[in-house]
Amino acid sequence: MHWWRTDRLVVQLADNTLTERDALRYMLLSAGLYEFALYSSSWFGNWRGWQLLVEFGVALLISLVGIHECYKANAGAGGRQFIGRFSALAIPVGLKLALASLAIGFFLSYTSGYVINESTFRDPRFVHEVLAFVLGITFTFVFYWRVAYHLAQVVQRERSNPSLHPTAYSGLRPPPAAGELKR
Repeated sequence: MHWWRTDRLVVQLADNTLTERDALRYMLLSAGLYEFALYSSSWFGNWRGWQLLVEFGVALLISLVGIHECYKANAGAGGRQFIGRFSALAIPVGLKLALASLAIGFFLSYTSGYVINESTFRDPRFVHEVLAFVLGITFTFVFYWRVAYHLAQVVQRERSNPSLHPTAYSGLRPPPAAGELKR
């Protein structure tokens, strides 16, 4: 792994010598850096407390375990194109979750005042914080669960028809793309 030397990583990527295990390591570290950036901005913003630290810890744990499960769903060290597949699948899964999050957020913003108030809860603010915590953690879990599910489907489909997905040792070439056909 290259911690600082981007030029060396560029060479490794261009030479296609990055192993799937190193791809996993990069994804794990990337998730850790993302979670750190996300939660540290809140911490140094206007919201500090034990709930934020707990949420950071749980979200980080879910992310690390989730990425490892995605790696395993992509056939682990024997898999192919982990980063590319993960990144591609993250878009439709992320968009669906973003829309679900917006729908739930709008629903809660218009209805929670009728249910979560001083007459029903001693501390409505705490209930809102717990609800935000649970929803954030749930969406994090669902994201990795769905990406892992779809990665497993890619591998299953790939293995069900090996002639369409040649290995480096098979000597088979994939069929030409539509634009590559010679007339």
